[in-house]
Amino acid sequence: MITTQDMARPATELPDEFRVKLIADPLFANLDLWAFLPIHGGGVSQHTYRMFSTNREYFVKEVTYNEKYTLQLLHRAGLKIATAVHSTRLLEQGVLVTDFIGGERPRTKRLQPSLVHNYAVMQNALNDRSLFDQNPTPSGCKYTDRDDGFYKSSLVENFRNGRGYLQVLSGKYLPPILDEYNKIADYIEDRLDDFASEFSAMPFAWLHNDFREDNILGDPQRLIDWGSSYGHGPFLTDLAPFLVDEPGTFELFVQGSDICRSVDSSAAKRWLMISLAARFVEFIKFRIDLNVGDVDARQACRSYLEYEYFPFRHLISYSL
Repeated sequence: MITTQDMARPATELPDEFRVKLIADPLFANLDLWAFLPIHGGGVSQHTYRMFSTNREYFVKEVTYNEKYTLQLLHRAGLKIATAVHSTRLLEQGVLVTDFIGGERPRTKRLQPSLVHNYAVMQNALNDRSLFDQNPTPSGCKYTDRDDGFYKSSLVENFRNGRGYLQVLSGKYLPPILDEYNKIADYIEDRLDDFASEFSAMPFAWLHNDFREDNILGDPQRLIDWGSSYGHGPFLTDLAPFLVDEPGTFELFVQGSDICRSVDSSAAKRWLMISLAARFVEFIKFRIDLNVGDVDARQACRSYLEYEYFPFRHLISYSL
């Protein structure tokens, strides 16, 4: 049987510029003992590899400046939300080296308790302003605890665009699931200004900003691909759809969150539902495919909408 490792190529065949970076680090000083497989799909890095040696296996990726910055913060704070960084020297040069984690992404919005806890711990740690005083943030990746107009205006604009997308889909034979989406959209539209004002005014904390099943790996679960993490925003934005179905999950987050422990349970629950409404708006604006011209595409879209609808259904039943 031919294994994945058998198909790997000698690491000496890596692109010159990337190979020079690796070989200068003690971790890869004997680069001729390593092999690699390119990893295709997802992200923006042209250099993403699975690296093999006799008894080690790493995921190696060229990262953007803001992702490097975020990973450095997580590493310095000793946080377990992401996979461990194996070379801070290479990370400084924009190359991430972590353990390779195989397996399937989750196919459910039920998270392991450890990931929920680690996310709260991360937000607590990265709400320490002194971390950012000592480590100046890159442009667009900053500490703030107030909206500069972005979150409020974006929620309103994205809702209007997303509502138009739902109307386009409604003419392409996708009911009854689209009827349910439109009910939620009607509900949000009646309260849009209030929702936008409350969402933009809730406490801020560090966000992953692309929190979805595709970016969760491992057992225990770790959060990967921090390329969209540009700083602080309304603190429940990422997690809201993942905290409303599994009994006890939101309570677990509340127990670990400094922000939630500072208010009563009804205020924390309202923040959760406001954030769920914001994620619904983000979903209809950015996550649905209007190209459903054939039967197979319509069925795939319908199945996707049915899966994603499950947490959003709580919006109408919760009295806001």
